[in-house]
Amino acid sequence: MKKKYIAGAIGVALVGFAGFNQLNYSKNLKQVLDDLVYTINTSDFPEQEVSAVLSTHQSGTFASTGTMTLTAGTSWDPMTFELAYKIVHGPTTFLTGSDYHVEITNTQISGQSDKTITSTLLNGKPILLSGHMAPEKLTGELTVPIIALNEDNIELDSTPITAAFTLTYFSSGGSAVYDISAHIPSLRFNSPDETLELTDGKLLIDSEYDIDTGKIKAALNIANASVINKRAQRDNEYIGIKGLSLITSTDIDEQLIHNVSLTFDQLEDNTQLLSDAEFSYTLAGIDGKAILDTVDISQYAAQEGWSEYRLQQAIEEIMVDRGDQLLAHNPSLEINRIKATLNDELLIDGKGLVKLNAARLPDNFVRSVLDNPYSLNPQDVEKAIFADIEATLGQSAGAAVAMLDLSVAALLAESGETFSLKMEDGNVTLNGQQL
Repeated sequence: MKKKYIAGAIGVALVGFAGFNQLNYSKNLKQVLDDLVYTINTSDFPEQEVSAVLSTHQSGTFASTGTMTLTAGTSWDPMTFELAYKIVHGPTTFLTGSDYHVEITNTQISGQSDKTITSTLLNGKPILLSGHMAPEKLTGELTVPIIALNEDNIELDSTPITAAFTLTYFSSGGSAVYDISAHIPSLRFNSPDETLELTDGKLLIDSEYDIDTGKIKAALNIANASVINKRAQRDNEYIGIKGLSLITSTDIDEQLIHNVSLTFDQLEDNTQLLSDAEFSYTLAGIDGKAILDTVDISQYAAQEGWSEYRLQQAIEEIMVDRGDQLLAHNPSLEINRIKATLNDELLIDGKGLVKLNAARLPDNFVRSVLDNPYSLNPQDVEKAIFADIEATLGQSAGAAVAMLDLSVAALLAESGETFSLKMEDGNVTLNGQQL
């Protein structure tokens, strides 16, 4: 938890740097930093005390340097970051913006001031953060130097980790827009219990959010990853994956539209190989305003330290208030593709759609169920559901179905590998036969 909130404080600090008065850096920079320290020290960070101190500051005509210290936690077990900064501000700063360079060092470990992450994990090298800031835009790159740890039977090695980013913000309302591109060329972790190795991991995030809409796109790609469990019942239990790609996007306006696509070339353990796999789906039709209101109230609750019960009540009030609209867009889950091969034989290849026809639900359905969950009549929901699912199943999938329901497996056996499930008006058929 400490790292999470310290990271948040660092984010506040970096965004604060981007708000410097471009017309007169050398005159106003010290006051802006003092204001930033005051903001951090008077802000409420949930479950964690965070404080800031401007340890040193020197203003120059063309550049300013200094050190800011951020600390979280108790006095006997603090987590401390030291930010040594340099900001270059020449005569054209008010036109072009300025360059910045920040070195993050001396993160204490369990209250031991002589033992830090910098000295123990990073070979004494600081985390580097540098880039360019204009009045409403901050760009840069964060670099974690080579990681090397060999202590207490724990080994951790990584080539430099980099993350490029752009942050566009608006000081008077509006939206915050950011994108991040991170890269881990290689990482290896080894302990008495397990070994983890990762090669060529990449993460891309593109986000935009305000009180009316929310949009985010993300992509994760991993060339190779493996985990060996040394203490499994079988010696050296192994799981490996190759060619992993995960792409997600969420667009919230009048309704939610959420897309996910997961593919990988191979996923294997000691005995089985899952390959040529794809799973993609689209979730749509849930009221967007209710989701945005829920996000806003959750953020506010975290800032104010609400109890879980109070937050739950607030979310229920939103659901009741938006009850008539919550399902009005006909929520749906569409499986665009589910495909995989197991040990070089087909496992499954299919697609499907499940959709709720809100007009067929009783009046005030959501409000009634929230007020009295026992009032829910399953038949009301069944009559409003439309489903159309088709798939081709391999022998392994058929065997799994048989373990769950022998009668369904018998119907599948009559028609070979084809699987066709339909539901409408409360009637369900499997391969054309009534269930």
